[in-house]
Amino acid sequence: MSASDVDPAPCRDKLKATLQAKLALAGGYVLLELSDGSFMVSRWNLLSRPLPDLYAVSRFAEQVGAV
Repeated sequence: MSASDVDPAPCRDKLKATLQAKLALAGGYVLLELSDGSFMVSRWNLLSRPLPDLYAVSRFAEQVGAV
């Protein structure tokens, strides 16, 4: 088995779940994955921010004190 045979999906799913939980605990943020693979962060259905990938979600979580 080589490094190229490793499936990155479980790591990605774990990171997404971790960020969802941390954002929820940090103030009611909801993280949704959109059909095109990008993400939407929303808070109380009032404020929404589109984010292109999990790296951007992680940076957003840092900005709001969730990480």
